[in-house]
Amino acid sequence: MIFELLKTVGKHPVLCKDSPGFIHNYLQFALINAALTLIKQEVASPEDIDSVVRNGFGLRLASVGPIQFLDMCGLDTVQNVLKYLHETTGNAGYEPPNIIKEKVDKGELGVKTGKGFYNYEKPGSDDFWEQTNRKIIKTLKAFKET
Repeated sequence: MIFELLKTVGKHPVLCKDSPGFIHNYLQFALINAALTLIKQEVASPEDIDSVVRNGFGLRLASVGPIQFLDMCGLDTVQNVLKYLHETTGNAGYEPPNIIKEKVDKGELGVKTGKGFYNYEKPGSDDFWEQTNRKIIKTLKAFKET
C-alpha cells in the first residue's frame, strides 16, 4: 500500500532485504569515504573531487546506474582495473569480487557480448549506446536549464 502511494507521488521505492544504513546511504557513504581518503592523502582538493563527480560519472549515473555502467565498460575491463588498483594501492576493497570473476570466466562481459549483469538484445549494437547517450543528453539539458 505504501509502496504504491510512493509511486503515485513520483518516488521510486525499492523493496530489498533489510541491511544497515539502507542502499542509498551505503552507496553514498562509500563514495564520500573515498573522497575523504583522496583529500587526506592530498591527491586532490575538495573542489577537484566535486568537479569530477559533477561533471563526470555523476551525469552518467543519472541515466545508468553503477551496475549497468559495469556492463557498459565490459566486465573484463572492470576486472583488470580492479586488479590494477588492488595491486598498486594494496586496498583490499579493490580486489575483484568473485561475481565479476565468474561472469568473465563465462564470457558474460556486458553490452559487448549481450550479457553481463543485464541481458542486451543486440550485443555490441549502437542501439544501446544511442539510447544511453540520449538519456545523458536529456540530463545535461535539464541541468543547463536550472
